[in-house]
Order: sequence, then C-alpha cells, then structure tokens
Amino acid sequence: MNILKHLFFLASLGIATCATAQSTAESITITPTGQYSELTGYISGEQLWIDLNGNRTLDSGEAVQSGKKMVKALQNNHFPLTIYGKTITELILQNSETPDQIKAIDLTAAHSLTKLNLRGNPIVGELSLQSCPSIAEVNLRETMLEVINATACYSLTHLYASDSPKLHSLLLSDCNRLSWLEADRCALQNPILKGAISLSSIHLDDNELTELNIPMACSNLKVVSVSNNPNLKELSIRALATVTGLYASRCGLTAIDLSRGALLESVDLSCNELRELTLHVNQTRLKELRIYQNDFSLERMKQLVSTLPADDKSREEKRLIAINTQGITPREANVCSKSVVSLANSLGWDVYDYHGGVEQLYAGSSDPKIDPTKEGFIITTQQQRGGELSLDLKGSNLFIDLNGNNLCDPGESLQVGHNRITLSERNIVTIYGSDITEVRIPNGQLKGVDLAQAPHIESLDLSHNLLEFVDLSAQQQLKELDLSHNHLRSLLLPSRAPMNKLTLAFNQISSIELPAYHDLQELWLSNNRLTSFNLLALKSLQELHVEVNKIDLIAMRELVSQLPTKATSETKCKLYAVDTTAPDEGNHISKSMVTSARSKGWSVYNGQTANYEGEPDQKLGEHAERIAITVSSEDPTLLSFFPKGEDCWVDLNGNDSYDPGEEIDASTGRKHQIRVVSKQTFTLYGRQITELRINDQAHVSKVDASEAHSIELLWVRDNDLSEIILPKGKTLKNLDLSNNKLSGDIDLRPYTALEKLFLVTNAYQSVAVSGLQQLKVLSLSENKLSTIDLTGCDNLQELYLASNQFASVDCSHLHKLETLSVFRNQIKRQAMQQLIDGLNDIAPSSKIRGKIFNVSYVTRDGQPSLEEHNELTPEQIKLAEQKQWTVNGWKEGGGVIVITALQECATPSEDALTWYPIESGWVVAPQHLDGTTILSVFSPEGTLIYRGLANQILEIHTPLHKALLVYGDQRYLLIR
Repeated sequence: MNILKHLFFLASLGIATCATAQSTAESITITPTGQYSELTGYISGEQLWIDLNGNRTLDSGEAVQSGKKMVKALQNNHFPLTIYGKTITELILQNSETPDQIKAIDLTAAHSLTKLNLRGNPIVGELSLQSCPSIAEVNLRETMLEVINATACYSLTHLYASDSPKLHSLLLSDCNRLSWLEADRCALQNPILKGAISLSSIHLDDNELTELNIPMACSNLKVVSVSNNPNLKELSIRALATVTGLYASRCGLTAIDLSRGALLESVDLSCNELRELTLHVNQTRLKELRIYQNDFSLERMKQLVSTLPADDKSREEKRLIAINTQGITPREANVCSKSVVSLANSLGWDVYDYHGGVEQLYAGSSDPKIDPTKEGFIITTQQQRGGELSLDLKGSNLFIDLNGNNLCDPGESLQVGHNRITLSERNIVTIYGSDITEVRIPNGQLKGVDLAQAPHIESLDLSHNLLEFVDLSAQQQLKELDLSHNHLRSLLLPSRAPMNKLTLAFNQISSIELPAYHDLQELWLSNNRLTSFNLLALKSLQELHVEVNKIDLIAMRELVSQLPTKATSETKCKLYAVDTTAPDEGNHISKSMVTSARSKGWSVYNGQTANYEGEPDQKLGEHAERIAITVSSEDPTLLSFFPKGEDCWVDLNGNDSYDPGEEIDASTGRKHQIRVVSKQTFTLYGRQITELRINDQAHVSKVDASEAHSIELLWVRDNDLSEIILPKGKTLKNLDLSNNKLSGDIDLRPYTALEKLFLVTNAYQSVAVSGLQQLKVLSLSENKLSTIDLTGCDNLQELYLASNQFASVDCSHLHKLETLSVFRNQIKRQAMQQLIDGLNDIAPSSKIRGKIFNVSYVTRDGQPSLEEHNELTPEQIKLAEQKQWTVNGWKEGGGVIVITALQECATPSEDALTWYPIESGWVVAPQHLDGTTILSVFSPEGTLIYRGLANQILEIHTPLHKALLVYGDQRYLLIR
C-alpha cells in the first residue's frame, strides 16, 4: 500500500513516474540460451555492472570493467540478465568457443549504444534498433532473426547480417549515414531503402529478391553485389554514376541500363537473360566484364564490344568473359565470333571462355562464311525464302553467294548498277567482288551487315532498314553515308575517312561522338534523341540538320557557338534548327542565337522554311523550375546542397542566365558545394527538380520554392530560416524545416501528397494539416502550439506534439496511430482522460516495439521535473496499457523510462496462464503458445524486468515478492 500511496502522491502533482535511480540507468536485458554456465563478452561504457541475481543491486562480482574481457558465472543459465550502466556504448557477445550464448535481447533503454556484435547467437523474431539513436555498427551475422528494423537510425554506418537464414525483412529508411550493408545468404525479399541513405557497399547475394531499387540518395555508392537471386527481374540503380563494381550473376535480369556507369571497373552479369547491354559513352575505367550465359546475338555482341573502352596503354589486363562453351544451366545462347574477338583485341581486351568454370582464352566461333582471300560483305535480312532484294553496286567481278559455298554459281552473277535478287534458302548472304566502291541496299529489311572485308567503299546507302548497330571502322575511304530511317542507337564510324555527306536522320541515337571529318559539308541528325553534340572539328560544314531532337536552350547556344564561320560570301550555310510543326520537337533556339548564327553566315530554318527568327528571347531561367536560396551570414560561406533534377544549373551572379561554370549534375542527387558571399541570394534552375536538401548550419535565412512545381522532398533543417515560400505545385511529400526561426501560421492543407512533416523547434503558433490523407508522420514538438486539427489525417502513424502549450489533444479518429508524444504540455487530469479514452486499441504493427505513448518529462535521474504540467493518474496508465500502449517518461537529455502502475489486480486464471512461485521468483506457463502475444513483467516501481513473445514456459527470476504481469490485454499481480 505504501507503493500505491507514493503513486497517487506523484499523480497529484501531475507527474506519473515511479522510477528509482536504478531504473533510470541505461540497461540491456539479455536472455541466455541455457547452454553455458558462464557469460563471456566485452562491454564498454561508464559505471557498468551486470545484475546476475536479479535484485537490481550491485553486488560483489557484478562490476564490469569497460572494454575488458568479461567472464561471469551464471547462477541460473535460463535467467534473464540485465546489464546496467550510466552509459552503455558497446556490447560484444560474439565468441568462437561459445557462439550461441543468448536467445533474446532488449535494447529499449540502451540509448548510448554505438556498437553491437551478437554474431552467432540464435536470436529470433524482430530486433528493433530504433531506441538506439547513437548506434553506428551492428553485427547480427548467423542469427535466427526474421526482421531487423533500423528505420531512422541516423548514426548507423555498418550493418552485417549475413548467414541469417530466416531474415526476410530489412527496414532501413532514412539511415542517413549507412555506408555498408551486408546480408548475404538470407531470405530477403525486398529490403526497404528509402530516404537519405549514404550507402557505399551493398552485399545481398544469395537471397530471394524479386526487385531492388537503389535510390539516388546513395551518392557514395561504390559496390553493388546481388548475385544468386534467381527471381530478381528488376534491378534499378539510380545512383549508378559513382558505382565501380556491379555483381549480379545468376539472377533473372532481362535488361539493365549501365549508360550512367562512367566509373564502373568490374561488372558481372553472367547467367542472366540479357540480349543487349548499354555502357556509358565515355566508359574509360572498365577492366573486367562478365556476360557469359546470356542471349547476345552476333550483332548485339559486336555492338557491345565496339563500345568497350580502348586500350589506355596501362599494363592492367582488360578481360571480357563472353561465353561458356560448356554452359548448360542456363543454356549458353551468346554468339561471339572470331571477328568480335578480333575487334575486342584491337581495343586492348582479351576474350575468355568460362569453359565450365575454368577461364580460357577464346578465339571465337566461326563467322558467317566469307572467303578471306576475297573482297566482299555479308548482309542479314529479315526476309525469308522468296523475298526480293534490290541492290545497286559498283565494282568488278560482282556476284552474290546465295547458297554459302563461296563460289559464283549460275544465276548468282551481279551487274554494275541495279540488281534484283530473289532469296533462296538463306537470309544471310554474301556479296563478293573486286574494288567495291558503291553499295546501295535501301528498304531491304536488313537486320545486320558485316563490312569488314569491303574496305574500298566510298558511297554506302543502307537507309530504310532495321539496323540497330553498324560497324564502319574498316571503311576509311567512305565519302557518303546514308543510314537514315533505321533503328540505330549507336554506330562505329571510320576515324579518318574523307566524309563529305553523313546522313543519320530518323534513328534512336541519344549521343554521338563525331570524328574530325575536315571535308564534311552536310550532316543530317534530325529526328533522333540527341541533347547535345560537338561540332568543333567540322570546319567545312555548310548544312546541318538537327530538328526534332531534345536540344534545350543551353545546349543550342553551345552548338551555335561551335558553327564554323563561312569561308566566303558565296558560301550558303544552312542550319535546320527546329520544326515547330513536329509534335515531338524538343529543340529550342532563341532570337539572339539566330542572330549569332547569321553573324557567322548561317541561315536558320524552321522545317523547310528559311529565315526563321527564333523564339522570343527570354532569360534562360524564365520557364524553368527554380528555387531561390538566401544566405544571411556576414562572412563568405561554403554551402553544401543536394539537388535532384534534370538540366540543373545555379545562377551565382543573379543575371538569370546560364554562364560557364554554373551547370551542375543533379541527376544522382549527390552533394554540390558553392561559395556564397555574405548575404547573397542564389537560384537553382532546372527541370523536374524533385529533391533539395541543404546542409545544416549553412545560415540559410530564406527559401523561395514557389516555382518548384515538381518538388517532392525539401529539407532545410538546422539553419537560420525565418521565411519559407512553399511551392505552388502539390507534389510535396517530405518537408523538414526543423530547428529554424520560423514563426506565425503555416497552412499545409493544399499539399495533399504530404507523407512526412517535420517542423520541430520553431515558433509556430498555428499549423494547418487537416484533410491530409497521406500524412503518416507529423512532428511539431517545441513550438508554441495550443491547438491542432487532425480531422481527415486518417493514416497518421506517428504524432509528436511535445513541448508546446496544448491543454487537450483529440486522437480519437487516428486508428493507425502507434507513436504519440505529448510531454511538457498542460494536459490536466480530465483532458488526459479524454485523450486516453480516444487512443485506439488496435494491435501494433510491431509487437516487440509496441505502441509508444510519451506523456511525462523527468530529470536525468528519473525524478519528476518541474517543467512538466501534464497530469496522469495510475488508473489512466492502466487504461492506456489495456489499449496496448507502453507509457513512457521522457528523460531530460534524451531517453525514456517505462511508467506503469501496480494496482490490485486479479491473480491469473488458469484458462489464461498457469503460474506458481518458486524460491527466486515465478514460473509462468501461458496456455496458448501462439508466438504472437507479448508478455511483460514490471517491478512495483515501474522497471521493466522482462518482455518477449509468450511462446514458451518462462522462469521469472527476481528477489521481488510482487510484480505486475501484462499478458496481451490482461494485467495480473504475481505474489509470493
């Protein structure tokens, strides 16, 4: 009864905590497996001791020396043990001689923990690290865990969980500093990698992945290893720009885009279902590529090899493991011929046959037959037997080998000029001759062409076909080339040809590097996917067609600046810049650019219409999305920011125009730094700006995002922000303006896509969020709020209103709420009753973590704080617990203690559980061992003694004679 009186005394002061000094110390509770009589490990921290007998008192032999090996004899090797300390920073219970020491661990009160190593311990179920805000390194290899929840563990840098066969879920959203993730040989399906994550290495081999999306926020990513995931059909690496190693062998990939992987050094995509592979256009670092046991046709293999980086004169070997001639599972479908091997060798690459597991140099399979002593070329057509080919040829001794015997049989002779041929059995045919200088085969449904043995061609027309790649490296005498109206994505042009006219219009080319064709006068690149290209080496150019591409104002200005100035007044130069009648036109050219082109002697065309004046001149940022940022510092500041968008640049001088040096690569969301002078405003321009994060302590005082119509994430926390202008668009999903100088009112109701809102530590008096159906996290602590309307916020899961001026809070309609923080407010007893009455009684999504109700503020040693004006009675605590809420007190300086109230409860009935006292405590036997119900035991003062799943008979060892047992929604008083 003295305990009850003490509880009611504290409640009358508006405080509800019964914590003793012992209960406020940091603690970790572990449950031994029962296999050993000693506990061995290492613990670091301050004032450490381990309670071996359960009396919550430091006895002889229980002290632990920080950082030194600990060997403690166990009085009962089934008894849960609690490690206490002023701080507990490291816990290592990995030992090669005793690898399975514990089967359960509770980290709820380990707020200073930075390092945890439990390798080899058979811990089961879910382990939450969310109560360990300082945790940096975690080793959970070789456990029996099913779920690891590290959501918002902002300090976590390394997580090891390999060889945990039951591990199927990793929750890693917003682990900002996580750099190393290793979880090989588990049962992972789709780990959640969202928010700001700084991963540098991802190792997820031998799992059950079906898809993996790695966000651009992983701006330091170096290695991705996901091999042996046979159901992995989709691998999206948006942060590919920084990756050096990619290993995805034996997956189910049918396509993967490596065009952004400029830094890749080693790639393993063997044993997949790939038919093509696109590398970065300037891929210079690649040293090893494994693609055996895929489905590369000869043309696709040749196309891929042609894009390999050429020999950089280094001594380091470059290896292409292209084929497995003994590959069975999966079946080898790649084709790598001698000509492909020769092409690779010319670029400094050795080609290997995996040969059933033993790598051997590969000479290549036979190419489609062509007599090596003769001049000729091979064509592959989609037409079948009976189809007709029209050929215009110029040369001597011309014939077409229709039957593949390398001989000129009756009916196979060709004449100079036009020929019409009917195909017999084969759709791959060879044309032979001497001094073949002209080849024209338009509209032939050609899928492939091999011109390696036709070096004398001067004029080539393969327009209106189905070609996706063409190798012209042997045609060094080529003067005219027409490959228009094909499906070309890339091609290999001759490097030194006297090219006069080059036609590549109506293809799918997105980038091109033009050799220094000093004689080139006509260049047709219209109707492609180009965003820019270089003209500087084309000094004789007189006619340029680039209409219907995607060349924006910045790139067009660069292109115009590269146009050669016409040699004489008689020379007529034409620039076909745009075709405004074409629905797919993405080019733009302004009046000033047209004027600049004319000054060089060029007429500018719109389609076929001459004398185009250009679009009205505008400042380059006029129609772009923009975010203006003002810095208030008196001194120059180095500002770091993380934008994500397309065609971004930063206007540093305030002229609203793009100047040299202002362009930035925001495609990956990586960090950029600029030096800002005192009290300067600069503007970020771009298209589809979806994210912007600004570093802490950057002295940003104002952000104007009104013209950022695509923004989804905006973080400007820990600055001097006193004014924020939110975007006019409604795409915003994640907004963090915490720890600034914002005040007054803010209306966020128009932002219906908002999912997370953080406005902590400002001076807002009103925040309007009603009707935000998508809102899941709302954090408004430490403001000047007295009311909040949460009507319509039906999906809210976390609500933080601590340290405000609330007299009441209504959560009665928040049926998904699982975290509520209201400490340091003015909620008196009656209003508290209404608040608790309105709390939902739905089972929590995480049974181990439970539903959290932070309601009271206490000092560092657990005593009532004079800053707390909330009032809470023991009956109200009980009611909250009955609704499956854990009632906590928030400690000054961080951390929580569990608040409970020991009341006269009914003793357990045998239909719920059986129990009986023993000398050192109680034995508790739940009747329904379903493995889903949580069982918790508290001391009379509110200290948590044990918590876990009620899936076994338990021995509760404690010197106490009374304890409170919470089992599901029932409360029982244990007495002995």
